[in-house]
Amino acid sequence: MRNRTIIGLIVLLTILTITLNSCLGTKKIESEKPVIKLKTTACNGTCPVFSLEIYSNGTTILNGKAFIEYIGQYQGKLDDDKLKALLIKFDESNFFSFENKYTSTFMDLPAKYITYSKGDQSKEIMAYDNIPEELTNLIKTVRELINQVDWKKID
Repeated sequence: MRNRTIIGLIVLLTILTITLNSCLGTKKIESEKPVIKLKTTACNGTCPVFSLEIYSNGTTILNGKAFIEYIGQYQGKLDDDKLKALLIKFDESNFFSFENKYTSTFMDLPAKYITYSKGDQSKEIMAYDNIPEELTNLIKTVRELINQVDWKKID
């Protein structure tokens, strides 16, 4: 009887430790600033609505809202090579030299908000229409990561 109680306590403490560690890990990520962030808005059709955050350690958070395979909040990890290649693309594009906004008179297009942070520099661009090809390619590259990450639901 006493052995069962001890085993039960060990199992309970193990579960509590795992739960606390996973919660602390998530809080640490939330307190850091993502190096790349992409957020898309709705349109009059079936445009995917989501936000994607990529952190310096490769941790990636996806929050799917509508018209996307992953609805809800998910966490995944980019391997070091993919992350490094992505950061190089942002640097080579001279991201900080793009305009802050690319607008249009059309009313039914989805807006894309893309943010890049490097060191003490950070810039968010609102890309609606009339977007330079190089910025369009960056947005496409980040968006394609959704299909390249092994997602685990976290909410």
